[in-house]
Amino acid sequence: MTTLKSERRSIIESVASEISEENETSSSSRRSATSGRTVQYISEGKDPKFSTTELTYQVVSPIIYSSLLRDVGLVWCPRIASPFIKLHQLIGNHEEKEKAAYLAQHYVPVPIKPAISTTLFEEIFEVQIDGDDEINTKNFSRRFEFTERSFIDLDGIRATHRNGNSGDFDWDEMFNWDDLENATARVLDLTLSADGRTLSGRAILETTDPEYLNRSFVTIYVPIKTYTDEAIAALAAYEQSLVDQTFKEEAVRSRAAQYARLKRDELIDRYENDFSLQKEAYRSLIREIFQGLSSNRRHYNEQVVSRCIDWEKSVINFDSQLINQLIYPEYAPDHFVNCPRILFILPIHRSAEDLFFTTILESEISLHDTGAKLARESVLNLRESIEEWRQNDPEKLLLDVNETEIVLGQHLEAVVGRYEFESG
Repeated sequence: MTTLKSERRSIIESVASEISEENETSSSSRRSATSGRTVQYISEGKDPKFSTTELTYQVVSPIIYSSLLRDVGLVWCPRIASPFIKLHQLIGNHEEKEKAAYLAQHYVPVPIKPAISTTLFEEIFEVQIDGDDEINTKNFSRRFEFTERSFIDLDGIRATHRNGNSGDFDWDEMFNWDDLENATARVLDLTLSADGRTLSGRAILETTDPEYLNRSFVTIYVPIKTYTDEAIAALAAYEQSLVDQTFKEEAVRSRAAQYARLKRDELIDRYENDFSLQKEAYRSLIREIFQGLSSNRRHYNEQVVSRCIDWEKSVINFDSQLINQLIYPEYAPDHFVNCPRILFILPIHRSAEDLFFTTILESEISLHDTGAKLARESVLNLRESIEEWRQNDPEKLLLDVNETEIVLGQHLEAVVGRYEFESG
């Protein structure tokens, strides 16, 4: 973990390194300019007869530096949970809107079912129901035999009532004497078996003058339709068009999702690059602190506190979300669309500290009031101590002592040999 002492030393080492690089560059430039005016030899070495050896030295100087405490500043470091939740909502709504727009633009028409021509014949069967009550019911199930090209038209099934006659019963029996004068029949809960050939349902006989000695029948008419050759071909084409439409819709939905994600990522990048995340996090912080105030007063305090902050030195530290809880897995865990909370580092201008504390104390939230008062007392006490140390005990202002070195320049030396080159 980086400590304050190591951070200070790193800054000083960086300054020393910059000075060294500047000295090296300056020395090299001067040497290069001088060499460009004086070197005019075209033979080997620096001398036409004798060999030459070049020696280059880097001249450095050790330094000892001390870090002294001169003053302290005020830095507001609140931790904010979900500061970008409104941005998350905007991004999600934008993605859904772009997806819906793409689907509407690339709408796949639903195939229209063609007009079907059929031939019709009717099957008739009866269910016996005695009309001895006002409402009489009886379940039935009937199987029909027909070709694969035929089907039962459930919507066309109808029912009528018929009193029993001499052909139905032995009229010497006393129970067959009374007919129903006013009766209606209907069928309910009609269903077909899996193969479409067995019809089941419930026959209902209603009458206003039930007769105990009555025998009645509900006559059920079942229309059975048969497709023509033209209808078979049209239905086959229609079924294929439905399959094609399903595949096309799936392809469009897939492209719409990709397009929406692309637009979403563009919006995220635009917010990250152009939109000030600091300002959005700051507004979230103000809403949290001044939640008990009216919107006008809260907006006023937002502007006041904003002018107390040194925004050029402000920093946001993003907390990382757990890997298995990422809202957007394609982004890093500490990206602003995933981070669960942030640490806001907000330096306060020295001249605006009184105004800052006065405004914060309007929050009417005891936790913020207590923290603000403690921070103010700590800063004032420390500044008084610094002033006292400066006058009476300067050694207490010493924070750190360390050694390093800086490069003063480059030294170039040429040594001419004692022996001439051999001619060959």
